[in-house]
Amino acid sequence: MTPQGDVAILTQRPGTSFAFEGIPPPSRVYIDRDDTLRITSITGYALLSPLLVTLRILMPDGQLSINQFAHTTAATRLAVVTGQDLTEGFLLSVTVSALPTTVPARSVFVQVDLVKGNFFAGIIGETLISGYLTGRQAIGWPEFPAYSSVQDYGQRRLITGTDPAAGVEITETVPSGALWRLCSVYIQLTTSAVAGTRNVYLIFDDGATQFLRANVGGAGPTSTVNFYLAQNYPVQSVGAFTFAPLPLDLWLPSGYRFRTSTVTLDGGDNFVAPVYQVEEFLMGT
Repeated sequence: MTPQGDVAILTQRPGTSFAFEGIPPPSRVYIDRDDTLRITSITGYALLSPLLVTLRILMPDGQLSINQFAHTTAATRLAVVTGQDLTEGFLLSVTVSALPTTVPARSVFVQVDLVKGNFFAGIIGETLISGYLTGRQAIGWPEFPAYSSVQDYGQRRLITGTDPAAGVEITETVPSGALWRLCSVYIQLTTSAVAGTRNVYLIFDDGATQFLRANVGGAGPTSTVNFYLAQNYPVQSVGAFTFAPLPLDLWLPSGYRFRTSTVTLDGGDNFVAPVYQVEEFLMGT
């Protein structure tokens, strides 16, 4: 029995113990005073707001530093590079995010590097982030694996090309910073009353040298013919519709073209703007 007025002290062994020596660092990446962060973005879209880069750094005094800064992109498919000075300490995480619904899937490629010295000309110590960003999901380090811009699948884009003047052929060029896999093409030709069959060919070149020539079909005078080209299409004509196949995995780098070449094309014949679907990968320059 405990004497009245005395307090009994009950002790119990704790369920958790902590080490005070030989503790491993909280991160394998330590930021020195000479380190900078380099952010590279490539996109063909005009984003409504800059990307937001967030870092969590454990400083030498044990304090947690959270740094945020903006990175402005350019809708040119060309690489935009910016740098940011860093606080010394252990790098715990890095994330890159965008406003929801402002970024179509696989339309913005981001790479984040830890650089020793000047962010533009320094030595890359480690690539932290490399991959495509969407408005609904941020990408970050160390959780997300790094991917190249041509890995897996690209973004499907439906493009309406340039409407040529009467008597002028169609010409479409892959823009700078892009790699296209051509999936389908729609072409419409309305011919004048001048006699003669217009035989339409679709030509692929690197800007100068042809490497593929496909016979699309023919059209008589005073007619409108719709030409559809896609992978695995059989060659057939049904009324005013002509179907023709495209080669599988038809890759077109930046500067490559596809264009029409029409035998006996008259000055009064008129192509409308072509409509085509591509799988686009962002290459940057």
